[in-house]
Amino acid sequence: MVEEFIAKAKERISPFPCEGFVAGNGPVSAKILIVGEAPGKTEMKTGEPFTGSSGRFLDDCFAIAGLTREDMFITSVVRSRPYKENGQRDRQGNLPNRPPSKGEIIAHAPLLDMHVQLIQPEMIITLGNVALRRLTGMTKNISALHGQLLHVPLSMYDENSGHFKMGKKSYTLLPMYHPAAALHNPALKEQIQLDWKQVKSLRERKSDAK
Repeated sequence: MVEEFIAKAKERISPFPCEGFVAGNGPVSAKILIVGEAPGKTEMKTGEPFTGSSGRFLDDCFAIAGLTREDMFITSVVRSRPYKENGQRDRQGNLPNRPPSKGEIIAHAPLLDMHVQLIQPEMIITLGNVALRRLTGMTKNISALHGQLLHVPLSMYDENSGHFKMGKKSYTLLPMYHPAAALHNPALKEQIQLDWKQVKSLRERKSDAK
């Protein structure tokens, strides 16, 4: 089933200025689902999510929360790298990254919805505005919601209508800054680390309650 959704996602993204495909990483039995925006240049080489400079900071955040990558399923809203067609190439000849378009988000929406339903995570952690808005349908910025535990139905793509609709089941969702935000604005690093400390506290309280 997963392979069929991946094949369809690759087909649907093919008309867009995107390259490669990063399927996601982690056990489908994971209790935590991490959802980012889209892979970047480094991920195109490694084939794994969050393996660039922002990924190294994210690993530090995982450690703060008492987590390792083996504890989570890690993926993104769009699993191919969107690039600027008229951008300036780097020394390796790569065009620069850009945020995914609405059409690209829709192209990979069924795949993300399938993974949510397959994994049934106890907690979903969204990284950045794109993931937050895709899964909640909200228009608020991450700066207004980061670190706030939400219990919300998810925005799921309806193939018949061609629109996103709210699902019936509510999930526990924790919006976080994208780790790249700390690289662009080092002043955010401490706040991001504090938010991840909250993940550790939440997990400890849940464990104590059992």
